[in-house]
Amino acid sequence: MPPLKGMMGVFLRSQRGREFMVQVPGSATSKLKDAQLAEVLNWCIENFAGSSLINGEYRPYTADEVGRLRQSPLQEIDHTRAAVLAEIARLPETGEI
Repeated sequence: MPPLKGMMGVFLRSQRGREFMVQVPGSATSKLKDAQLAEVLNWCIENFAGSSLINGEYRPYTADEVGRLRQSPLQEIDHTRAAVLAEIARLPETGEI
């Protein structure tokens, strides 16, 4: 697994990256309730994203969003991560979201 410190904000630069963070097995199959998982993800972003967040801002996850996304856990994690990072690399510095 790649390091999260200083990288979490990178995934938030695209909608697909945002979805990826919920759909990875550790998130999607967690025993936490949707609201609890949203809270944990938001805490992780606030504590581990560092300068990878553009302007230090992000749209927090909600329980509804997490509940919807975790219904489709990823099967091809490495391939999906590579595709998401390639997509993000093509975005302008301000990101999509």
